[in-house]
Amino acid sequence: MLINQLMLRAAAHCGRWTAVNQSIRTSSGMAEFREIFSKARHIAIITGAGVSAESGVPSIRGAEGRWRTWKTQVTHTLSHTHSLTRSHTHSHTLTRTHSLTYSLTHARTHARTHARTHALTHTHARTHARTHTHSRTHSHTLTHARTHALTHTHARTLTHSHTHSHALTHTHAHSLTLTQTHTHSLTHAYTYAQSHTLTHARIHSCTITHAHTLTHSHTHAHTH
Repeated sequence: MLINQLMLRAAAHCGRWTAVNQSIRTSSGMAEFREIFSKARHIAIITGAGVSAESGVPSIRGAEGRWRTWKTQVTHTLSHTHSLTRSHTHSHTLTRTHSLTYSLTHARTHARTHARTHALTHTHARTHARTHTHSRTHSHTLTHARTHALTHTHARTLTHSHTHSHALTHTHAHSLTLTQTHTHSLTHAYTYAQSHTLTHARIHSCTITHAHTLTHSHTHAHTH
């Protein structure tokens, strides 16, 4: 099924949808797949936990979706929270379960030291060398589903923080000079990055007070 999907997508870009679709119905399509794959200019290889398991790093999803006696959703949440977040807000959550988090991380790290190179990795290396040798217009991407999901979530969080900072900077643009606006923006970003325990309401209240003071000073100077 996966090979068929790859063939149909590649054929759509090559303008051979009808011919390849008919060949899939009558044969396994491996010959056509090899032909299209050899001529493809943009290749994306998407892998999941199966490749890691076959390489010697077993998936933590055991029987009934458990790792040892714990639900994998719990261990995943704890592991990713500990890796991506170091704020005081989440440290209390890990107080009672830090041994579980570290044992999970240690087990998978130890497994990686004995892992074998998967055949797909060799194929990826050969394909990468072929596409870059023949033409610079080729693109070849290897994406791991789990890594992509984490990266996407983290990037979305950073985008939200950037939008929030931009809104505050825009609010003060009328009462501050360009240099002062830039300084205030950096100060706010530094404070927000160092202390995640402050609520948005508290930060907003502090900002309003600061803006009021600056506006008052500006008005006083204008009157004088």
